[in-house]
Amino acid sequence: METPEGLPAVLAALAKHYPALDYPGADVLEDGKRHEDARQAVAAALRDAGVDGDADLGEAALAEAVGLGAFAALLADDSLSEIVVEGPDRVLVDRGAGLVPSEASFSSAKMLAVCARRLVARSGGSAEGAVLQAWLPEGGFATVLLPPVAIGGPIVEIRKGVGVTLDTLVARGAVSEAAATVLRSAVEARRNVVVLGVADAGVSEVLSAIAAAIDPSERLVAVGAGAPLDLPNVVSLAGGGATGTSLGAVAQQAARLRADHMLVDGVCDGSAIDVLAALGAHGGGGFVGVHAPAAREPGAVLTLLARLAGRATEETVAALVGDVAHLVVTVERGESGPRVSSIVELGAAEGTRVASKPLFSSQGDVLVPTGTAPSF
Repeated sequence: METPEGLPAVLAALAKHYPALDYPGADVLEDGKRHEDARQAVAAALRDAGVDGDADLGEAALAEAVGLGAFAALLADDSLSEIVVEGPDRVLVDRGAGLVPSEASFSSAKMLAVCARRLVARSGGSAEGAVLQAWLPEGGFATVLLPPVAIGGPIVEIRKGVGVTLDTLVARGAVSEAAATVLRSAVEARRNVVVLGVADAGVSEVLSAIAAAIDPSERLVAVGAGAPLDLPNVVSLAGGGATGTSLGAVAQQAARLRADHMLVDGVCDGSAIDVLAALGAHGGGGFVGVHAPAAREPGAVLTLLARLAGRATEETVAALVGDVAHLVVTVERGESGPRVSSIVELGAAEGTRVASKPLFSSQGDVLVPTGTAPSF
């Protein structure tokens, strides 16, 4: 993923030979005629820049002229769970231990924006405007912020995730073997499991790891999955963001599909009430990723989000949460990636308060059982 030196100079020379350099449409990615024209123009630009014959530099220039630039190699690297581009020469990557600088780069802020628009357009999203979002064919979600929203220049964040299981999390020290056993039992008992944490805590990764515990022969419909699912029978749907259809509306349609399990990721607003209702209609064995602070009792957090829709009383929402959200797993960002900080079993609501029974809690960086047995 290292970008060869001299790329900015070559792209500056290329602009004279290839006027369509800043074309943002995704159709350029598959246009053979454009590729051939660009390849000839790159050869001329290399001569102009005094680096004739530099194959690596030529390919990097061609990638920006008619491709995704550095994004192509970054997306192809399966070891990356997150990519953050804060400028043409500042690309950060996360391999599970936090963001670190990468050697990848773009020739300029202008070409970074062009490649980012192609990335979104290729995924079926709109490439117009200053805030762009898209679910990627490779899995994961891309957010692109452009001027004037991004004052200092384009910012791109791609949450790829990597396919993980509970065994993977145990090996990393992200969850204890005892807690993983309880989570597997919850999945087998068809309990609905909610994973709760702030946006950068690793909610999607932990959610997919728990969902991977289902029987491989069973079918799962996933809405807005933010991390790859290590399962053979998955139907993936997009909702929210750039789709124009709310996450809750897609979740309600997903609940009507023939599937043994349902997963919804990315809940962070009033759509929680529709997602929870869909989960209840589906009948158990569901998984929900909620991106919100976990400072309060899990039941109170879910009730607060669902209340944002303004369509039900606090008592009604609490009853829904108590009936549908059986187990809540809270996640926080540790030094080496996401870690489970608590597991709580919810119960029937009494008035506006959802009953809760802590099963595991953190003592320092260690997840320990509370001595309370789960009901499943």
